[in-house]
Amino acid sequence: AETCRREIDAILKTNNSYTLQMNLATCIHAAKHYSVALEIYSFIETSFPSHAYVHVNKAAAHLQLGEIGKARDSMRKYFDAVGGIDGSGIPTDTIAAQRGSPCSNVSSFKFDCVNALNNFAAIEPVTSGIETFDYFLSGDLLEHPYRTQLEVDHYTEQVVLFDGQAISFPDTQHHLPQDEALAAGDAHSNVTALEQITLLQKQDTHLFVCFQNIAKIQPRFDHVLVDILQADPKAHIILQASRHAAQTSTLTNRLEKTLRERLCGYHASQHCSTQSFQSRIHFIARIPSDQIIEFLQRCGTSSVVLQPFPLMDQKLLLTLSTQVCL
Repeated sequence: AETCRREIDAILKTNNSYTLQMNLATCIHAAKHYSVALEIYSFIETSFPSHAYVHVNKAAAHLQLGEIGKARDSMRKYFDAVGGIDGSGIPTDTIAAQRGSPCSNVSSFKFDCVNALNNFAAIEPVTSGIETFDYFLSGDLLEHPYRTQLEVDHYTEQVVLFDGQAISFPDTQHHLPQDEALAAGDAHSNVTALEQITLLQKQDTHLFVCFQNIAKIQPRFDHVLVDILQADPKAHIILQASRHAAQTSTLTNRLEKTLRERLCGYHASQHCSTQSFQSRIHFIARIPSDQIIEFLQRCGTSSVVLQPFPLMDQKLLLTLSTQVCL
């Protein structure tokens, strides 16, 4: 209760709402009290039946408890409510009905669907589902260790397992030159990413750099970034801006909202400022992949590379672990 005191106080002081209930449930969930969080999620599901995203959180909590079947059922309820995985159906979720399914190609809030699909991928195996495909190539670390002994095999193909993650990169790689302006897109400017980093280094800072596509950064990882800024006054978060300005703006606004909720509370006065924290979050132009290693080597030993969960770039992680010492 003390861990989520702010969320509890917000509910006690105001009229009960879906948002406040979800804030409390996710706080308890983050504290790893999964059974308690599930009780609140179930209450939300009953009290606010037209808000479907609670099913995604329920699935994640069930998954933490090893309840695969219940996790699968919750995820299917979510996709049914938002019009299906491809967004072609009729949504019953309030937001999806008003703004269109988050899973449609033209959705302006695809983060919800992307996050849901990430959770669903942890439950359902990846298979083509096409009977004319004979083989599915995978790695032994990616599959259930006793998959062949399970009652149900979700694969329509014969699965061929390679060692590890079935990923192999040559020791020496030759990249074709990449266009910096094309890589940066809307974020292209006359000030290079390395010049921005150099200016920050001169201020005696600790750089926490994330090279992941920001479309893959989940809301739960926003709190990790806030934790870093709170724990280390010298910390500066370096994120790669999207090629599309609107996508960068979406994450910027989401981080600002998370900062205000964490630092000022849900009903903070206008006098509460998070500017000193926001000023330590930087979006730099997207760096071509063939320049990342050189970029990090020139950043110095005060840098930390962040790999956001649940989506991680395995190729980048392998390259960093073998070529860069941070």
